[in-house]
Amino acid sequence: MRCLLSFLLIASSVSFAGAITIPSGSTQSQIQRFFNAATSTNNIIAFSAGTYDISTSLKLPCIPGGVTITGPAISPAYTSWGTLTYSKQTAILSSSSRSSFIFSVGGCTNPITISFLQFANAGAIYVAFPSANLTFEYNSIVNIPCHSSGCSQVKDEGMYFDGTNNGSGGTTLSNLVVEWNQIGDANSCSTPVNIMTSTSDKGGYCAGMWFQGNSNGVTIENNSFYHTEQGVKSVCFGDRCNGVEGIKPVPIWSNWTVKNNDFQQIHRMNGEFQPQGAANVVVQNNSIENPYQPQPFSFGLSFACCAGGAPYGLLPGNRVCTPSTNPTCASNTPATSPVPQVLDNVLIQNEPPPAGSYAWGFTIEWWGWGAQAIQNLLEGNSANGGVTWGAGSPPWEINYNTACGPNMSGAFSSEGYRGIPAPSATGNTFSSSCSPIMTTAPTISPASGPQSFPLTVTLTDAGNTSSTTPVPMGNVSIWYTTDGSTPAPHSGTSQLCNPTVGSTSCAISLAAAATVEAIGMWGQGANPLSYPSGYGFIPSAVASATYNSGTATRKATRAR
Repeated sequence: MRCLLSFLLIASSVSFAGAITIPSGSTQSQIQRFFNAATSTNNIIAFSAGTYDISTSLKLPCIPGGVTITGPAISPAYTSWGTLTYSKQTAILSSSSRSSFIFSVGGCTNPITISFLQFANAGAIYVAFPSANLTFEYNSIVNIPCHSSGCSQVKDEGMYFDGTNNGSGGTTLSNLVVEWNQIGDANSCSTPVNIMTSTSDKGGYCAGMWFQGNSNGVTIENNSFYHTEQGVKSVCFGDRCNGVEGIKPVPIWSNWTVKNNDFQQIHRMNGEFQPQGAANVVVQNNSIENPYQPQPFSFGLSFACCAGGAPYGLLPGNRVCTPSTNPTCASNTPATSPVPQVLDNVLIQNEPPPAGSYAWGFTIEWWGWGAQAIQNLLEGNSANGGVTWGAGSPPWEINYNTACGPNMSGAFSSEGYRGIPAPSATGNTFSSSCSPIMTTAPTISPASGPQSFPLTVTLTDAGNTSSTTPVPMGNVSIWYTTDGSTPAPHSGTSQLCNPTVGSTSCAISLAAAATVEAIGMWGQGANPLSYPSGYGFIPSAVASATYNSGTATRKATRAR
C-alpha cells in the first residue's frame, strides 16, 4: 500500500509540460522517488516552497538530455555586507544530521542544472569524477558545519569535487559552471567546532568549494563567499605539489575562469590553487576584503601552482631545479605558459594583524610558467610585497600593479627560492600608506539641451582603459537618478543602469524633461557596493545632463 501511495503521489506530480513537482512536506524517501522518476521527457524537477528535512545524501538523477532541479525563482538582493546575490530562496533543503552532503552525484556526464535552492546545515553537493555539464546557479549554502578541530575533508565543504587523487590520464571534471550563489553565511564553519578563531593553520577544510583531481572547463563567477575558513581550494597530493611529479602524474587544471566573485570574512585563504599541470587559468575582477581574524597563515590568494615542466621550479622537498640541475624540472604533466593570469583584482587585507605579529600572510603568493600578475590593487596589512613570487619561470611578469601597506616591502618581493630568476616587472607603484581610488566618471549622451520626448539617453563608463595605468581595468557599474537627487550605489532613488557583467554602457528612456545624474563605481557582478574606509575604490564624480523643451542648460561634472 505504501508503494502504491508513493506511486500515485509521483504520478499526480508529473505535469504534461515535462515537470515533476515536489510538494512541500515531502519526506526524503519521497524526494528520492521523485528524482528516480525523472526521464528525458519529464526532466524538470521543481521543489515547492517549503522546508525539507534531509538526513542523508539525495542521489541526483543522471538521464540522457539532462535534468533541471529547481525551486521557485527569486530575484537577487543585496546582502548586509553589500554584495548582490541570491540568498532568500523559498525552497530550503535542511540537513538534520549535518553528516553528509545534501546532494550527491558520481560518474554523470549528462547535463544537470541546480537552481533557486537553499542548502542549510550541510554542504550542498558531492561530485565524484568523471563529471561533466553541471551548472549550479542562484542557490545559497548556509550554516556549513565544521566537525572537528581541523574540520573534516569530504564533509565540511559547501561543494566538493572529488577526483580521488587522480592525475593526468585519470577521470576528469569538465564543463562546470558555478555562478550567482551565496556560499557561506555568518554561522558557517562555527559549529559544532568553531574553526574561524583558530590561531594555528588547519588547512582550509571548511571551504566554500574544494577540488581535487583533473578539471577542464570550470567557471566560477559572480558568487558571494562569506564567513568560511577558506573560499576556494584546489589541491595536489603530497610531494607532487611541486613541478616534478615523482612517482605518478600530477593533476591538471585547464580552462578555468574565476571572475567577479566577492570574498569576505574568510579566515585562512580566499583562493588556494596547487596543481602544477595547468593551462589557460584566468582570475580576474574579484574583490577580497574584511577578513575574519586573520593570522600569519592567512593569504589573499595563493597560486603555488602551474609550474609543471617549466625550466625553473621545485623538486619534492622544495629543492630548486633548473635547466642545469640533475634532475631537471622535466615533467610528464607540463603547464602551458602563460599560467596563471591574475588580472584586475582588488585585494584588501584591512584587518589588523594578530596579536604579537607585525603582519599577516601574503597578499598574493604567485608561481607559474609565464605567470601574469597585471593591474591588481593590493592593499593592507600583509607581509612581504603585494605579489610574492616563488617557483616560476620566464616569461612571467608583474606589471602595473598598485600596492600599499605599512608592512609591505614593495609592490613585489621574493618568496626566497634561490636560483630562480626574478620575473620582469614594469610600471608597479608602492606606498606605505593607502588611500581610496576614485572611479572614472561616466559620459552622458546626448549633451544637455532642448530635446524631443520620449528621449533615449545613453550612459557609458568603460572605467580605466589604459593597459599601462596601475589600477584595474574596466568593470564599472553605472548608477543614475532622474529626479535631481545625487546618485550613490544602491541608495535612495538610484538605479543600476548596466546590470549585465561586462557591459560598459546602457540606455534609459525619458518621457519628459528631466535631469540625468550618474556616477561610476568599480565593481560588477558580486563585487561589493563599497570598500573598507581608506581602501579600494570610491564612486566617481557626478556627471549630469539636463534635457528640456526650451533653452539648453549645461551642467559640468562635479565632485561628489
